[in-house]
Amino acid sequence: MLLKDLSITGCRIQCAKHIPIQLNTRYTIQIIPEPVVKTGSFELIVESRWIHPREDSYEAAFMVVESPKGKQFESYVDYLAWRSNPEPDTTL
Repeated sequence: MLLKDLSITGCRIQCAKHIPIQLNTRYTIQIIPEPVVKTGSFELIVESRWIHPREDSYEAAFMVVESPKGKQFESYVDYLAWRSNPEPDTTL
């Protein structure tokens, strides 16, 4: 399973195989950040919102119901936002 997107309010995952996710159902997802982040793993309580089959994978989106408190989680979400946004073009 691959974490495709994460914010304070939701997340999206991608799986190579079909996994039995029921809509509007709560799940616990364990997040294991990449080593560069230097933070430990944590769990999210989420509720499924949609599931989309793709040609070679499945994607699912979840609303975050409960997330860890504190700087580690916030720092990881900030890191992911920074990593996904391209550098602004400062040339004129």
